[in-house]
Amino acid sequence: MAITSYHGTFYTESPEIIEQILRSWLSKNDLQMKPHRGFQMHYETDGFELYCYDAGGPEAPFYFLLEGRIEDAPDTATTRLRDLADLSRNAGLEFSIDYEQVDTEGNPLSAEETIS
Repeated sequence: MAITSYHGTFYTESPEIIEQILRSWLSKNDLQMKPHRGFQMHYETDGFELYCYDAGGPEAPFYFLLEGRIEDAPDTATTRLRDLADLSRNAGLEFSIDYEQVDTEGNPLSAEETIS
């Protein structure tokens, strides 16, 4: 099975907006941003992992970082990431998602591509 590794940056100060976007993307209404030295969310199922957390701070713009993996055909993984981009765009967020195919050790097998 192919593995797509992804990471992204979403510029917002609102954990609620990120929570809402990720709930819609994953069709999981019970996902929650939890406070822990900031806000974070972790979700994992067989063949899929997502970790999202806030970054930035008082002197820097506030944003959320997202990272994870999708174990599925590359076209399917890309479609899922484009769906996340559409949800983010519809919410008015500035974002960037980078992704690439990797082996089981996380070593790149393809060039990194970007959705923004």
